[in-house]
Amino acid sequence: MSMIENTFKLKHKAVEKIVKYSNQMSLRTKIRQGYIVMIILFFFIFVLVVGLEIRNYSGKIIYSTMENQNQQIEKSIDYFIDDIIKLSEYPYVDSEVTALLEKSYQGDGESIVVKINDTAKLAHLLYKHVFYMNKRIDSVWLLAENNMENPAIVTRQNLNNHYNMKEEDWYNRVYSGNGTPFILGVHEDSGSTSNEKIVSVARSIVSPTDGSFLGMFVINIKANDFAALWYNGQADDRIIAVADKENHLIMNPNAAKEDDLETYIQSVDAKMPVNKRQTVKLGNEKYYLVITQLECIEGKIYQFYATKSATKGFGILYFVLLIGTLLIGAVFYLISYRISDKITKPLYQLVDSMREVSGGNFQIQTDKLNGELQILSTTFNKMTKRIDIMFQELTEKEKQKRDMELLALQAQINPHFLYNTLNSIQCVAEMQGAENVSNMLDAMISILHYTAESAGEIVAMEKELTFIQNYIKIINFRYFDRFSFLVQADDKVRNYGTLRFILQPIVENAIFHGFEAVDLNALIEIKIVEKDQNLVIEITDNGRGMEEAKCAEILQHDSTERRGLNRIGIYNVNQRIKLYFGENYGIRIISKMGQFTKVIITMPRITAMGEKLDEKGIDC
Repeated sequence: MSMIENTFKLKHKAVEKIVKYSNQMSLRTKIRQGYIVMIILFFFIFVLVVGLEIRNYSGKIIYSTMENQNQQIEKSIDYFIDDIIKLSEYPYVDSEVTALLEKSYQGDGESIVVKINDTAKLAHLLYKHVFYMNKRIDSVWLLAENNMENPAIVTRQNLNNHYNMKEEDWYNRVYSGNGTPFILGVHEDSGSTSNEKIVSVARSIVSPTDGSFLGMFVINIKANDFAALWYNGQADDRIIAVADKENHLIMNPNAAKEDDLETYIQSVDAKMPVNKRQTVKLGNEKYYLVITQLECIEGKIYQFYATKSATKGFGILYFVLLIGTLLIGAVFYLISYRISDKITKPLYQLVDSMREVSGGNFQIQTDKLNGELQILSTTFNKMTKRIDIMFQELTEKEKQKRDMELLALQAQINPHFLYNTLNSIQCVAEMQGAENVSNMLDAMISILHYTAESAGEIVAMEKELTFIQNYIKIINFRYFDRFSFLVQADDKVRNYGTLRFILQPIVENAIFHGFEAVDLNALIEIKIVEKDQNLVIEITDNGRGMEEAKCAEILQHDSTERRGLNRIGIYNVNQRIKLYFGENYGIRIISKMGQFTKVIITMPRITAMGEKLDEKGIDC
C-alpha cells in the first residue's frame, strides 16, 4: 500500500512541477509551444486518417480487381467449355462418321482389315474436325460399339496399351446419359503413359434413327493447358485456382503451394462464403481471398493475393506522405515562430511602459503600435480624455438617429388619409350627378383599401377577383369601355386562398401589350378550376398574341413598366409562387400570333382549416 501511495505522490509532484513551469513561462514561449502542440496534433491526426483511408481504399481496389478477374476467368472457362461441348457434337452432324459407327461387320471375311481402315478414317476425321479446331485439346477418343478393339484416337501423348475406357468410374454414368455431354473434373489421364491431370468432356453417341448406343466420345484437355485460360505470367504473390465439385484443383503452372492449398481448401471449403471479401492465413502468410462460383463444372474459382505485396506500393506512398507532412510541419513551425515574435514584441514594449507608470512616471508615452495593439497604446496614453469624447460622439449619434426617424415618419403618406379624402370626393360627385366619376372613385377607393390593408400574403380568391374587377372598371373608364371582362369560378374555388396581387400584373400585361395597336373588341377571361388538389387559373385574352421566344423571355426576366398600377410583373408573380410553394408550381404561357394569349397559373389548393377565409387573410 505504501508503494502505491509513494507512486501517486511522485506523479502528483511531477504534475505540479509541470503546471508551475507552465505558469512561469513567458507569453512568447507559451505561444510557440502552443503552435508546436497544435502542429504536431494536427499532422498526427492527418497522417493517421489519411493512412487509414489509403489502407481501406487500397483494400477496396484490390478486392474489386480480384472480383473482376474472377469474373473474366469464369467467362473464359464458360466460353471454352461451350466450345468443347460444341466440338463433342461432331459425330452427330457428320453423316460419314455416323455411317461408320452404324456399319455392320458381320459376314465380312476381311473384317479386321476393314475395321482398322475405318478406324483410321475416323481418326482422320476427328483430327480434321475436332482436334485441329482447338490447340488446347490434348487428345480425342472415339470408342465405337461396333469396333471396340480399335478405338479412334488422336493424341499428343504416348498411349497406354492396357487402357480400357469401360473401366473408368465415369463410363456407366456417361453411357446412361443418352447423349448428354458430361464435364469430367480433374482426373489422371489413364489412357496415356504420362498420367498427367486432365479435364474431359464426354458423351455417349446414340443412333438418330433407333436410339441405340453407337459409341463413347471423349475430348481431353491437360489441366495445365486449361489453366492457361487465365494464367498470363502472374507473380508468385497471386494464386488463382479452379476447383471442381470434388475440390480437385487446377492451378498456375508455376504455383508452388498446390498440395498445401488443396488440403487447405478441402478442410475449410464449407465455411467459406462465395462472393464475400475475406482475409485468410495460408501457411505463414496472410492473403486477400475472393471466391466465385463456377457453374459450368460445379466448382469454384479461388484467388489469393498476398497482403504484403498489396501494401508494398501503398507503403511507399505512405512514406512519401509522411516525409511531405514533416516538411510542411517544419515550414509551419518557422512561420509560427515569426508570428509569435510579431505578436509578443509590442506587448513587451507596452508592459515596460506600464512598469514605468507603476513606478510613478506618468509622463511616459508608449510608442505607437500597429494593428489591434494600437488601441491599447492609445487607450493607455489618453484614457480619461477619450472617455468624454466617446460619450459626446455617442450622444450626437443618438440625436442624429432620432432626427432621421422623425423625417422618415414625416415623409410617409397615410393611405387611410388618401382613401378617406377620395371618399369625400365621391360623395361630392354623387351629389352633383357625376355617376361615372363616382363609380371610378368607388373602384379606386376599393383598390387603395385592398392595397393598403395589412392582411397576410394569402387572401380569399373572392377578394382578389373583386380587386381585379375594380381595376378593370378604372381601365375601362380610361379607355371608354373597350375591355370586356369575364370570370368563370364557382363559389367553392372563390373561397380558396391565393397569393395577393397575382392576377393584376397578368391582366395589366394583357391590356398594355396584348391589345396594343389592335383595333378589336378586347375580351379578358379568367377561368378558375380545381384539379388534382391544385388550383388552376387561366387568364386568356383575344389580343395579338406573341412568339414562343417572347413567352419564355417574360418568365425569365423582369420587364415591369412605370405606366402600370405597380412595379410587380409576371416574372415577379412566377418567382413568388415558386418561392412560396416550390418549383413544381408557377406560370406557363401559351400564345398564338394574331389569335390569343393564355397564362396558366398552377398553385396548391389553400383552405383555412377547411373553412372560408376571413377578411384578414393568412400569412405564410
